[in-house]
Amino acid sequence: MTTVIFPVGHYTGVLPVAIGAPNHVVRVGMKQHRLTDVEFGAWMLTHGPAEATAEPWTRRRMTAEATRLAIDLPPDLLDDLEARGLVFSIDPADPDVAGVARGYRLEALMIGLGDTAEQPGHHRIGVPEAGVVAVLDPDSYELWQWAATTPSLWAYCELRSTVTSSDDPRSAADRVFQDLRTLVAHGCGYLDVVR
Repeated sequence: MTTVIFPVGHYTGVLPVAIGAPNHVVRVGMKQHRLTDVEFGAWMLTHGPAEATAEPWTRRRMTAEATRLAIDLPPDLLDDLEARGLVFSIDPADPDVAGVARGYRLEALMIGLGDTAEQPGHHRIGVPEAGVVAVLDPDSYELWQWAATTPSLWAYCELRSTVTSSDDPRSAADRVFQDLRTLVAHGCGYLDVVR
């Protein structure tokens, strides 16, 4: 079993320095959290690498990346962020994946910019005039496009299983969490709590 880590919340910006630290603001549900620079750096690291990788984004990998980038990551910081609801950990093979997935939902960011001529069936996501942020495979694009229409990630897994008769919701969850990593790492969406 491999426990992976995900950020929760929508970054809404930096408050003026005159207001005082902590001044990075992340909204989770209806609550705004103010983060210090160190907390914000750790929260950003939980998004994972934008480049494709087969390795799951675990705390261990994240800690190694923080060391490589010379980012301060105090030992208890991730536990603190998780206790505050800004991070969650999940093992997609855990029997209670449905319980965890019922507590979160994906909110899409960016705009669909159409298929690519070089990779038919793959979809560009970004901002018109500013450029493409990511090119998504069909499954990731489907998640980006439809997850926000469902009340939770688990409801999306149930929807996905009805569309693809080869999957049940439990087996669909593993792929959904892989696709989530792509979307979150590229900023195509963010995870929020179910309200």
